[in-house]
Amino acid sequence: MKNKKLLSILSVLSVSVFCLSWSLSVNKNFSPFTDDEAYSMLADHYFNDPSLLSRPVAQDVLVQKIQGDNQHVLLIAFYSKDNYNGKSITLNVAGRTLILKDDGTDGDKIAGDGLYTAKIDANAEDFKQLAVALNKRMQQSGTAAYHFENRSLVYNADAAPDFNAKQFDNFQPASISGLNSFDTSNTSILKTNCLFVTDLKVIEDPKRTWNSCTQTGTLYGAWTFQNLMKQLATVNPKKPPTDKQLSDFVLNWLDNWSTTQIINGDSVMKRPLLKKVITNPWLQKSADNGAPQGQLDMRFAPFRLLAIVNRFDQRGSFPGEFAGEARLIFTLISSDCTQKKAYTIAFEYAVNKPNNCDSIFDWANQWYNLKNLTLGSARYNAALQKITDQFTLFGDNPNKTNQNCLNSLHVNDQALTSGLDPLAGEFRQFIVSPTTHQMVMEPVRNSPADIYNVQADNNDVRRFAQFVNDSTSVILKQGFIDIPLTYKDTPFLGGKTRIIGAQPVGQPTGNIRQPFHWDGSEPRKSGAYIKSNEARHIISLNACSGCHAGETQTFFWHVEPTFYGTESTLSGFLTGTAGFGGAVDFDNNPGNDSMTVLDAQLRPVNNPTYYIYNDILRRAMDLENYVTADCGSVLQIKNELLFKPLNMVH
Repeated sequence: MKNKKLLSILSVLSVSVFCLSWSLSVNKNFSPFTDDEAYSMLADHYFNDPSLLSRPVAQDVLVQKIQGDNQHVLLIAFYSKDNYNGKSITLNVAGRTLILKDDGTDGDKIAGDGLYTAKIDANAEDFKQLAVALNKRMQQSGTAAYHFENRSLVYNADAAPDFNAKQFDNFQPASISGLNSFDTSNTSILKTNCLFVTDLKVIEDPKRTWNSCTQTGTLYGAWTFQNLMKQLATVNPKKPPTDKQLSDFVLNWLDNWSTTQIINGDSVMKRPLLKKVITNPWLQKSADNGAPQGQLDMRFAPFRLLAIVNRFDQRGSFPGEFAGEARLIFTLISSDCTQKKAYTIAFEYAVNKPNNCDSIFDWANQWYNLKNLTLGSARYNAALQKITDQFTLFGDNPNKTNQNCLNSLHVNDQALTSGLDPLAGEFRQFIVSPTTHQMVMEPVRNSPADIYNVQADNNDVRRFAQFVNDSTSVILKQGFIDIPLTYKDTPFLGGKTRIIGAQPVGQPTGNIRQPFHWDGSEPRKSGAYIKSNEARHIISLNACSGCHAGETQTFFWHVEPTFYGTESTLSGFLTGTAGFGGAVDFDNNPGNDSMTVLDAQLRPVNNPTYYIYNDILRRAMDLENYVTADCGSVLQIKNELLFKPLNMVH
């Protein structure tokens, strides 16, 4: 952070809010794959019930000295009966199995009291000195006074954790849940070097990127759109795609906008402007420069790299899950090479590393060690490419389609909206079909179909509200819930998701005067009303169209599209400082690093909740806390017991 105290909200602002409704029309029933194929892909792609796959998250972790034994300590994890009531908790610790028991044996005092205990190797006195030193540093830096809940920063100086050394010395359990090793002075360099790389010396490195306007750089450089698409299109490494095959692969992907498709029962309307804005100019430039008729010349691919992103925080907690994600984000460049277009593509990769401490520790350190190199230097860029090659290349995951690590390809689009269309933004999601080996649309994760978010009391909105109301306890407990393909035997997950705006396209969608977010409908006694304020917020924040608009005061883009030579600006949700497009920071202090957002639905009535965002700070804390705790140490085991998988798209 910037070593400034986080804010205290002293007053409630009074604002008005407008909600919009719309209807869908269906022109053509078309799907690129059968229902069986779609469900097969989604079953492989999503967790339908993460609670069955993830280890329960401890509510507190404590340590206790053992009388007469200074070489071990008791590690105790607490779970209330509502959260977990099994007999034991099993962890893989540095290649060994660690079992915490609640059966009254092996150091556990009382069976069934929710305190799960195990004896672990640790010098008690050394650990106490470390805990005291960490606690002191946290108090001095201010990190003791805040934590994150569901992406929102919570500040409470009175509730700051404090390791009780006297209690520990008296052979009583002492909580260590609040201890962290995060050094606030590292925030800035972790952001720029290790988490969200946007520096021009990196993203315009001529050895690894390509400028389609100046025709300079390396055409199939490691971080080019051309290379990423070629890797996706490769089925057999001994027979990489020819120029025509690669062209067909990209054209087939672009053709997804040419016809109306039905994805999980949701009509995804054709966008005729795509051919005018992207395909036709690209084909014309290709033909003018000698390409065969109808074949794309990759030299003129109109996409510019904006950012390389480390999503280590997206890792899971269950054996077999991936070690987080990593992303490369591009923007569209106009055909006359004069400006950027409001259209971005995010290649989102699942990092194929074994989910054990040694493997993930090594992966995290590869990113973390980038802080020791000069950003944009030859050494830095080479080190970063060694990292990205581990998830972008064919063969990085032999078990996935085309042996590629791609989870999904997300497209955020405003550029294809006509002047008469009130649509302010659309999100689509793609995967490589295991049947055709081509890019096909799939439902957009965690985003219900648009028909469920209209300001009306109808059967669709009632169905959405009932889903949220019935799932409230799970949503609040986990901090998320995956939206299912169907609910009550009706398609539920959307084939696309949209932000609708009455304001002209290009104006702020996140302005609190006209937010776009997910809600039910008034009045409170209606079956279309969502009862829990927090559950409503979480569902909306998890949806693309909520996170990119009213829930976070974001102007559609978390990463701003920019032209060559201009570094991208990030949203306030990411940086803690209001970004572009007229976002409103409700603490009225643009100089701090705490982006404060009023609840988009103005709940509770007369005293709306404020949410404070600085997501890169959260990611920085997560990364540093992981790499500074050795595998098998007390702090590493504590971190694992308290780790709560994010399970959010954004």
